[in-house]
Amino acid sequence: MDHFQIKPIHIKLPNGNFFTSHYLGTVQFSPTFAMHDILYVPQFNFNLISISKLIFNIPYTLTFSNAVSYTH
Repeated sequence: MDHFQIKPIHIKLPNGNFFTSHYLGTVQFSPTFAMHDILYVPQFNFNLISISKLIFNIPYTLTFSNAVSYTH
């Protein structure tokens, strides 16, 4: 991930906990696909992705079921 320092942004999780992001960057998933303006929070033990941001950036359709997800 290529990132740079930003003015702190406070993030509230659904469980009520707060985290602060001090970094913004780009994630390169493949040679032809990258997402920009991604908040980087080193304290997270997990990755969150905005589905609306994801489908805005790619020319694909995402399909979800209770067991699997597909990209078309």
